[in-house]
Amino acid sequence: MLGAMFELCRINSLKVTLAVLATAFVAFIILLLIKPLRNKKALALFLASVALSAALTAFHAARVEQNITEYADKRITAVGTLAELPYKAYGHNYYIIKTSRIGNEHKRIKLRVSSLDSLDIEPTDEIRVTLNTQLLGGDDGEYLGYCKSENLYLSGYLGYNASCDIAKGCDFSPFQLILMLKRSISGYVMSSLPNSYGGVLCALLTGDRHTVPEVIKNRLSASGVFHLFAVSGLHLSVWSALLYEALKKARVSAYKRSVTVIIFCIVFILLTGANPPVVRAGFMMILFYCGYLFSRQSDALNSIGLAVLCMLILNPFASLSASLWMSVLATAGIITAAVPFVYYLTEKLDKINGILKSAAVSIATVMSVTVFSSLFTLPVFIYCFGRVSTVGIAANLVLVFAGSLAMELSGTAFLLNAVSLGFLAKPVITLAGLLSKFLTDTSSLLADFRYALIPVSSTVSKITLAVCAAAVILIFFIKKKDRKVLFSSLLVSFVLLLCVNVFTFTLENSKLKLAVINTGEGVGVVLKNKGFTAVADTASGSFDENKIKQTVSDFCISRLDYLLLPLCNGDAYLADCSVLCAYEPKILVVPEKGMPKDTNGNYKVLNTDREKIILINDEIALSSDEKCVKIDYKKFSFRIFDDGRIMLSDGREYSVPQGKRAELFTDGNTDFEIKEAK
Repeated sequence: MLGAMFELCRINSLKVTLAVLATAFVAFIILLLIKPLRNKKALALFLASVALSAALTAFHAARVEQNITEYADKRITAVGTLAELPYKAYGHNYYIIKTSRIGNEHKRIKLRVSSLDSLDIEPTDEIRVTLNTQLLGGDDGEYLGYCKSENLYLSGYLGYNASCDIAKGCDFSPFQLILMLKRSISGYVMSSLPNSYGGVLCALLTGDRHTVPEVIKNRLSASGVFHLFAVSGLHLSVWSALLYEALKKARVSAYKRSVTVIIFCIVFILLTGANPPVVRAGFMMILFYCGYLFSRQSDALNSIGLAVLCMLILNPFASLSASLWMSVLATAGIITAAVPFVYYLTEKLDKINGILKSAAVSIATVMSVTVFSSLFTLPVFIYCFGRVSTVGIAANLVLVFAGSLAMELSGTAFLLNAVSLGFLAKPVITLAGLLSKFLTDTSSLLADFRYALIPVSSTVSKITLAVCAAAVILIFFIKKKDRKVLFSSLLVSFVLLLCVNVFTFTLENSKLKLAVINTGEGVGVVLKNKGFTAVADTASGSFDENKIKQTVSDFCISRLDYLLLPLCNGDAYLADCSVLCAYEPKILVVPEKGMPKDTNGNYKVLNTDREKIILINDEIALSSDEKCVKIDYKKFSFRIFDDGRIMLSDGREYSVPQGKRAELFTDGNTDFEIKEAK
């Protein structure tokens, strides 16, 4: 069902969805009418799930399209309250509003409002805005699909010809009070640790990633542990287990313990923004503790299915969320592979007694959960990001425990401070800060490895992935009860896929790979050659600079050696350069005029004359001025102008359309090959 909804939402065509619905429904009726086929329960369930998926998707898509038709690109007056805590990005303040009325109509949708000035608004306040709306992402269907997975697709700007009124203390509903609690947690942590380590702790506790500097996000992502910020089963299971055991120590009855933990799970879901992983985990934990209430044992796989079904009924576009897929597959990997492996190992260690056996089982549990959850989520990483982290498993083994402990300690510190035990809370939050520092520093060290990210984009890589997946599925059905064969096939497939990708990546790495991105306010040049990486950015401060960062990610660049800023005008300019903030290059090349004395960055600054020239290695040189970026590579040279034109050495000229990118390749012996702009 999840797969059917994913395909239907990805196609995003109401006609196709209705055609699938009709076909599945007719096939289901025919199945019931033909007597020999009635006992085919698997086929009947498949057709029923496809029909239900299509019906839900069609209903939700029609409702979304109706809202878009009525309210997008219109001037509206909306009244509502905050749905999330405000955050700041790219020099703007953002407010996600859950509307109660639009005009004179009662309407509940989400609206993202942005403003240059911050608003004095509390979670319990009611806000009334009059502004012009637009679709998030404009005509970018992929971005809009992602927004729909969050039930957010409309935005507005509080600028010229817009108004905003705030009524204080008008809504004290449970959700708004939980939002106040979330703000209190973030406020306490950031006041205790007013730095990036405090921001990491806020993200671990509440799932609010806006408190984390972008450079740390990139390093955690490159090292394969960014999922720590996706508050999910790991966090919820830890807190619910601690609460259950604490109540048990206090001799609270099993019935009251279960009810209390269920209420806690509901509050936790709302506290963390009801993102897909935590909703899935929350439903599973609620079903688990409901088993205590009714003296029934819950089935883990059925619990996953029911949790996902409830989420998809509320919003079928949640099937487009990569975090939901990763959460489901990681849980499936733990249940179907990690847990049986631990049982298998425990049986083999029957002859060992005492502390040694307990230690061995504990280590095996941590390692198996990490390895198998990583293996099961590998297809999502490849599909969504087109890459594999070579340091991911090692990073998870080292850092997941530290992240979990940091979360527990910071949460404990907040509770101690809330009950006026600040003298105890201070050392606890300090220890949590040290763990946060260990987490960020270690992930940075791993991300600095030049080959931390390996692309899975070649034809050979894709064929290998398909063969490995088919082989594992086949072995699963043939040797379903032979755990040893199953575990071995998974590990062999992973090692084979990694080796193939390392080999193809090594071959491609000897070539110059370069992309030119036309943002409309300049160009960004992303260059990679024999492990050396550089960006020349003439569009700093532009909103479309995100496309430059996306290209850096697509090129599997985990560290940036050089950044050239041809139009640097001082502190304000550097503050607006999101590429600089996101990657903190090893060497920053800027003109001397207007350069601040202290950039407070972890990079070396080279002050040059008006024209900047750097030698990346013995084969390539990169230089730039205000209007042009020039690249010399072996016997070839070419220029890239700030209007998106590329002039090759043989006189050929290619123009990159605004908002698009073009990619160039060469092995140094043949002239440049240019791929069509994306």
